[in-house]
Amino acid sequence: MQAVKDAGIPEDLWPTALPLALADLRGASASSSQTGSSGRRSVTGTKSTKRALKSSSSTRTDDDGDEAGVFRTAAVDADFLDKVARQTETNVTDLRDVFHIEDGELHLKVLPKELGDNDKAKTRTVTALMAGAIFAGTTVRSIPFPEIHRVCKTMRCYSEKHAADYVRETPGFGSIGSGRSSALTHKNGWETEFAKAVARVLKKTDDAA
Repeated sequence: MQAVKDAGIPEDLWPTALPLALADLRGASASSSQTGSSGRRSVTGTKSTKRALKSSSSTRTDDDGDEAGVFRTAAVDADFLDKVARQTETNVTDLRDVFHIEDGELHLKVLPKELGDNDKAKTRTVTALMAGAIFAGTTVRSIPFPEIHRVCKTMRCYSEKHAADYVRETPGFGSIGSGRSSALTHKNGWETEFAKAVARVLKKTDDAA
């Protein structure tokens, strides 16, 4: 457990990280018995444990999706869409035509072609819809860019070169951090941009992203 703590692994990942630490330390102990240099091997084992644990942690937050990501756990409340509708002054019936919820995971149920005419427009629509729903229906106030990228990949509008710029430029939303640590936040008017995106994908407006 001390190796887990020393590696800087977040507390919510300790149940996953602890078995890795145990396996590594057992390997270090076996090697020490064979070489007779237990002191030096113990230090090496601790370092490799840290590398293994950090690697395990990073796989939980890569661009292909974090198992504990907000989109996968946000909509557990039965009245999630009702909350979103009230906060954004949209129609809950419309929201049910845009979003699909399964086991608390939030999905878009619209077709990729309904999001916009190009990757930029589609990415900004995905961002406004998914982030807007989270900000309206939960207490979450920032969303890592990789989570939005994962949805864009699903909707076939992910741009390897410009994805982060497209997300960052979404009207009504802002960002904090840089690089892989970038996260989306919101600014004044985000509720309006969410409502516009809902209307846009349902073809209830001529507004373009």
